[in-house]
Amino acid sequence: MTREQIRAGLSEVNTVLCTLLGEAANEPVEAQVAVACVIRNRAQHPRWWGQGWKGVCLQPSQFSCWWERNANTDRVYALAKALHVQQAATGPRSIVGQLEWIAVGVMDDVLIDITKGSDHYLTTALLRSDRAPAWSRHRRPTAIVGAHTFLRLEL
Repeated sequence: MTREQIRAGLSEVNTVLCTLLGEAANEPVEAQVAVACVIRNRAQHPRWWGQGWKGVCLQPSQFSCWWERNANTDRVYALAKALHVQQAATGPRSIVGQLEWIAVGVMDDVLIDITKGSDHYLTTALLRSDRAPAWSRHRRPTAIVGAHTFLRLEL
């Protein structure tokens, strides 16, 4: 099964769950919720970053966990494939269950947006480095949660 086939076969909830695994699995639960809130903010305000939950998560060049070639991306696709074919999920079951709870909670508007309407984020270390992307420079953060800084650029 190709990566394109895996992506095509995922439900919206599983796409968000896998995105959270790739973007924030090693972060505290609050940071996982914050990343999910950015996905929700984008899904509720379609723009160049995609339309709908799945479209936002899988928009090329937006969530690196789907597009880079590294161990983290391999882990995301391993979980996505397992979910796609309805096998037992790989990795610690507790994190998969937690991320599913967050995905459903944010998608159902049960979890509050702790990012204050953010539509972008990046690691705080990257923001403070000389490699910070141009779009992030000289911007006032809306929140800093875990290792991520959240920004509201277009909403």
